[in-house]
Amino acid sequence: MAKLDGTNGLIQQYDYQVLTTAFSYTFAAGTQTLIINPAGTLATGTVTMPAAPADGMVIWVTTTKQIVALTMNGNTGQTLTSGVTSLAPNQAVAYLYRSANTTWYPFETQMAQGNGPAFSAYNSSATSLPAATFTKIQFQTEEFDTANAFDSTTNYRFTPLVAGYYQASGSIGLSAGNTATSYQYVASVYKNGSNFKQSPSNAPANNGGATISALIYLNGSTDYIELFGYQSTASSINTNTGVTTYFQAVMVRTS
Repeated sequence: MAKLDGTNGLIQQYDYQVLTTAFSYTFAAGTQTLIINPAGTLATGTVTMPAAPADGMVIWVTTTKQIVALTMNGNTGQTLTSGVTSLAPNQAVAYLYRSANTTWYPFETQMAQGNGPAFSAYNSSATSLPAATFTKIQFQTEEFDTANAFDSTTNYRFTPLVAGYYQASGSIGLSAGNTATSYQYVASVYKNGSNFKQSPSNAPANNGGATISALIYLNGSTDYIELFGYQSTASSINTNTGVTTYFQAVMVRTS
């Protein structure tokens, strides 16, 4: 399919590709939009700009599935600034070419609203919290996990492969009978194994528990988050299972 671009008179075409991991794609003359529709997530890929672009040409790249590590290159003798390093599902990126200095500049980045990674999981089997020790909560049951980024079997952590800012929240309910107001109950979001954001100490009049909410940047490759709990009673306490002990996160925006 093609259309006449009224700005520069070029024939503007798109190219539809079912690409696989480690693909290498170079824009042909006259093609200005690349639609990538792979069968699943692509680990790596490279896109190279056309060899003889017109001044003011805009190149678009869009994908229906996640590309974890993307390399954007100018063609021979060209420079491409601020190349994106990944694309989320249904995200598009555009670059505009300035012939005076043979440079591609970022023109626009779009992501379909609500298509970033998100998950929600809860504690279906109790986690034992020793006294006065920060302990990772195990969330065995996923309600949803849009990007398969939460590990609910081994590490109980969220590792999204799209760089951006994430709103994380969690709640830790503790077993009945912990009514002394001198006790402390804390929920903490750990990032890469370290305490990142922590709730104030909570000493409720009834059963123990704590909640936490935090906005966190994750780099889309190695960063991960977990939920830890702390209690100051004299012995171990089990977490409640079900609706009071949960962990959730959702992408707010890309980086």
